[in-house]
Amino acid sequence: MEPTEDKGPQSLNPTDAPPSAPAPSLTNLSKDERLWASLAHLGGIVASFIAPLIIWFVKREESAFINDQAKEATNFQLSVAIVVVGCVVLSMIPLVGCVTSIAAFVAWIGSIVLSVIAAIKANEGVSYRYPFTLRLIK
Repeated sequence: MEPTEDKGPQSLNPTDAPPSAPAPSLTNLSKDERLWASLAHLGGIVASFIAPLIIWFVKREESAFINDQAKEATNFQLSVAIVVVGCVVLSMIPLVGCVTSIAAFVAWIGSIVLSVIAAIKANEGVSYRYPFTLRLIK
Protein backbone atom coordinates (compact mmCIF):
# COMPACT_ATOMS: atom_id res chain seq x y z
CA MET A 1 0.00 0.00 0.00
CA GLU A 2 1.37 3.43 -0.97
CA PRO A 3 1.38 6.28 1.52
CA THR A 4 -1.13 9.05 0.84
CA GLU A 5 -0.18 12.65 1.21
CA ASP A 6 -2.37 15.21 2.91
CA LYS A 7 -3.70 17.69 0.37
CA GLY A 8 -5.17 20.07 2.93
CA PRO A 9 -8.82 20.98 3.23
CA GLN A 10 -10.95 19.90 0.32
CA SER A 11 -13.37 22.34 -1.30
CA LEU A 12 -16.96 21.72 -0.38
CA ASN A 13 -19.53 20.76 -2.93
CA PRO A 14 -22.15 23.58 -3.20
CA THR A 15 -24.83 21.04 -2.42
CA ASP A 16 -23.11 20.41 0.95
CA ALA A 17 -23.94 23.94 2.13
CA PRO A 18 -26.65 24.18 4.76
CA PRO A 19 -30.07 24.83 3.20
CA SER A 20 -30.69 27.85 5.42
CA ALA A 21 -27.64 29.74 4.11
CA PRO A 22 -28.72 32.93 2.29
CA ALA A 23 -27.76 33.36 -1.36
CA PRO A 24 -24.99 35.91 -1.86
CA SER A 25 -26.17 39.35 -2.99
CA LEU A 26 -25.05 40.33 -6.50
CA THR A 27 -24.97 44.05 -5.83
CA ASN A 28 -26.17 46.60 -3.35
CA LEU A 29 -28.69 48.19 -5.71
CA SER A 30 -32.09 49.15 -4.40
CA LYS A 31 -35.27 47.58 -5.73
CA ASP A 32 -36.22 50.96 -7.17
CA GLU A 33 -32.99 51.18 -9.20
CA ARG A 34 -33.42 47.66 -10.55
CA LEU A 35 -37.10 48.35 -11.36
CA TRP A 36 -36.37 51.52 -13.35
CA ALA A 37 -33.54 49.85 -15.23
CA SER A 38 -35.85 46.94 -16.09
CA LEU A 39 -38.59 49.33 -17.19
CA ALA A 40 -36.13 51.10 -19.49
CA HIS A 41 -35.46 47.82 -21.25
CA LEU A 42 -39.10 46.71 -21.38
CA GLY A 43 -40.28 50.18 -22.42
CA GLY A 44 -38.42 49.70 -25.69
CA ILE A 45 -40.80 46.89 -26.61
CA VAL A 46 -43.80 49.18 -26.27
CA ALA A 47 -42.50 52.57 -27.37
CA SER A 48 -39.22 51.96 -29.21
CA PHE A 49 -36.50 54.37 -28.10
CA ILE A 50 -38.92 56.93 -26.61
CA ALA A 51 -39.58 55.09 -23.30
CA PRO A 52 -35.94 54.40 -22.38
CA LEU A 53 -35.00 57.91 -23.51
CA ILE A 54 -37.57 59.46 -21.15
CA ILE A 55 -36.40 57.23 -18.28
CA TRP A 56 -32.82 58.22 -19.01
CA PHE A 57 -33.63 61.95 -18.99
CA VAL A 58 -35.67 61.74 -15.78
CA LYS A 59 -33.63 59.23 -13.74
CA ARG A 60 -30.02 59.59 -14.94
CA GLU A 61 -28.98 61.79 -12.02
CA GLU A 62 -30.48 59.44 -9.39
CA SER A 63 -28.43 56.32 -10.09
CA ALA A 64 -25.40 55.34 -12.13
CA PHE A 65 -27.02 51.95 -12.79
CA ILE A 66 -30.25 53.49 -14.16
CA ASN A 67 -28.17 55.94 -16.21
CA ASP A 68 -26.11 53.13 -17.73
CA GLN A 69 -28.99 50.75 -18.46
CA ALA A 70 -31.36 53.42 -19.81
CA LYS A 71 -28.62 54.65 -22.18
CA GLU A 72 -27.96 51.06 -23.25
CA ALA A 73 -31.66 50.45 -23.92
CA THR A 74 -32.00 53.74 -25.81
CA ASN A 75 -28.96 52.97 -27.99
CA PHE A 76 -30.26 49.49 -28.74
CA GLN A 77 -33.76 50.67 -29.64
CA LEU A 78 -32.31 53.43 -31.85
CA SER A 79 -30.19 50.80 -33.61
CA VAL A 80 -33.24 48.58 -34.15
CA ALA A 81 -35.25 51.55 -35.46
CA ILE A 82 -32.50 52.37 -37.97
CA VAL A 83 -32.40 48.76 -39.18
CA VAL A 84 -36.20 48.52 -39.49
CA VAL A 85 -36.50 51.85 -41.33
CA GLY A 86 -33.68 50.81 -43.67
CA CYS A 87 -35.41 47.50 -44.33
CA VAL A 88 -38.73 49.21 -45.02
CA VAL A 89 -37.08 51.58 -47.52
CA LEU A 90 -35.25 48.70 -49.23
CA SER A 91 -38.43 46.62 -49.32
CA MET A 92 -39.78 48.97 -51.99
CA ILE A 93 -37.15 47.70 -54.43
CA PRO A 94 -38.42 44.75 -56.50
CA LEU A 95 -36.80 41.38 -55.75
CA VAL A 96 -35.14 42.80 -52.63
CA GLY A 97 -38.40 43.54 -50.86
CA CYS A 98 -39.09 40.00 -49.68
CA VAL A 99 -35.66 39.57 -48.11
CA THR A 100 -35.69 42.94 -46.38
CA SER A 101 -39.22 42.38 -45.08
CA ILE A 102 -38.04 39.15 -43.48
CA ALA A 103 -34.98 40.95 -42.08
CA ALA A 104 -37.18 43.66 -40.53
CA PHE A 105 -39.37 40.99 -38.92
CA VAL A 106 -36.32 39.15 -37.54
CA ALA A 107 -34.92 42.42 -36.14
CA TRP A 108 -38.24 43.17 -34.45
CA ILE A 109 -38.50 39.70 -32.88
CA GLY A 110 -34.85 39.86 -31.84
CA SER A 111 -35.37 43.22 -30.17
CA ILE A 112 -38.24 41.79 -28.10
CA VAL A 113 -36.22 38.76 -27.00
CA LEU A 114 -33.09 40.76 -26.16
CA SER A 115 -35.12 43.42 -24.31
CA VAL A 116 -36.71 40.78 -22.10
CA ILE A 117 -33.31 39.21 -21.39
CA ALA A 118 -31.89 42.66 -20.56
CA ALA A 119 -34.82 43.43 -18.25
CA ILE A 120 -34.30 40.16 -16.37
CA LYS A 121 -30.58 40.86 -15.99
CA ALA A 122 -31.23 44.44 -14.85
CA ASN A 123 -33.73 43.18 -12.30
CA GLU A 124 -30.97 40.90 -10.98
CA GLY A 125 -28.69 43.93 -10.68
CA VAL A 126 -26.44 42.95 -13.59
CA SER A 127 -25.43 45.47 -16.25
CA TYR A 128 -26.47 44.16 -19.65
CA ARG A 129 -24.81 44.98 -22.97
CA TYR A 130 -26.81 44.41 -26.14
CA PRO A 131 -25.01 42.85 -29.11
CA PHE A 132 -24.98 44.64 -32.48
CA THR A 133 -25.66 48.08 -30.95
CA LEU A 134 -24.55 51.48 -32.19
CA ARG A 135 -23.43 53.51 -29.16
CA LEU A 136 -24.99 56.81 -30.24
CA ILE A 137 -25.53 58.17 -26.72
CA LYS A 138 -22.35 58.04 -24.65
